[in-house]
Amino acid sequence: VELLISLLLGLFLTAGIVSVYLESKRNFAADEELARIQENGRFALGLLKRELMLAGFFGGYLEFDELTTTPTLSGCASGWALEIDTPLDFVDNFDSSLTGVSGDDLPCLDTTELVQGTDIVAIKRSAGEPTVYDGSWVGATAPKDNQIYLQIEDYGDDKNWVRHTSGNFSPAPDPNDAVEYWETYAKIFFIRDHSVDPNDAIPTLCVQELVDNAMVERCLVEGVENMQLAFGVDTSAPDTVPDRYVADPNSFESVLTARLYLLMRSVAELPGEVNISQKSFQLGLDPNAVQVNDGYLRRVFSTTVQVRNAALPAD
Repeated sequence: VELLISLLLGLFLTAGIVSVYLESKRNFAADEELARIQENGRFALGLLKRELMLAGFFGGYLEFDELTTTPTLSGCASGWALEIDTPLDFVDNFDSSLTGVSGDDLPCLDTTELVQGTDIVAIKRSAGEPTVYDGSWVGATAPKDNQIYLQIEDYGDDKNWVRHTSGNFSPAPDPNDAVEYWETYAKIFFIRDHSVDPNDAIPTLCVQELVDNAMVERCLVEGVENMQLAFGVDTSAPDTVPDRYVADPNSFESVLTARLYLLMRSVAELPGEVNISQKSFQLGLDPNAVQVNDGYLRRVFSTTVQVRNAALPAD
C-alpha cells in the first residue's frame, strides 16, 4: 500500500513538473515571437514612413519640364519608373486590379502572389541628400554602381537622368562646376503571400524597385499580414490642416498626411495554443475587419506621416 501511494504521489509530482515545463516553454515561445513582432513592426513602420515623407522629393526642385535625357529601361520599368508626374500612387484593397489613383496600372507585380484586401503603394523620389552638390562630394567619394541619378546643372536650369553602371561620373565632379547628383528611386511596396518558399505561408512586406535599368523584387520584413493607408485631405480653403481622412483619394492634390496601419503576425504558431490572439482587427478606415482563428500572435502598428511633396507640380 505504501509503495502504491508513493507511486501515485510521484506521478502527481511528475505531472506537475511537466505541466510547469510545458507552460514555461509556451511562455518563452510567446515572448520570443512577440519580441520579433515588435522588432519587425517598428522596422517596417519606420521604413515606410520615410518613403512616404520623401515621395515626390527630387532634389528640392519643383519643375521638371526640361529633362533632356532619359536612359533606356528594360521590361516593365520602361515608361513608368522615371515618369515623375506621378510620384505617389496607391491601390486600395487589392482584389485583382492594379490600377492606381493616377489611373495608370502599376507594373511588374505578380497578382498571384499578392495578398487580397491589402493596400499597395508606389513611390518615386530622390535621396534625402545629394551625392554631389556644387561639384563636391557629400558624404561619399564615389557613386553607387547600377544606380539612376538625377543630374542638376546650372543651378537647376539643366536636368538629366544619368544611368551610372560603374566607375566615376563622367565627367568627374569639379568644385568649379555647379553640378549636383541625386540618387533616384522608384519603388512599389506590397504584401506577398510567402517569404522565401511559395509554401511557407509567411506574409511578407516586399518591394519592386528600380535597380540599374530594370525592376527587381526583394522582400523586406516577414510577418506583415496587412497594410492599410488612409489619407488626410484638405477639403476647405487651403490651411495645411487635413479636414478628414479618406481610404481612397481621387487624387493627391489635396492630400496633406497619410496614416499607415500594419497588422503584424508572428512567423510561427505557438504550440498547443488556439485562439490566443484577438479575433478581429480593424485597420484604419478599411471597412473589412481582419478575422482570425488560429494560434498566431498579432499586433497593430500605426503612424501618421506628412506627405509634403506628392502634390507638387512636376512640370
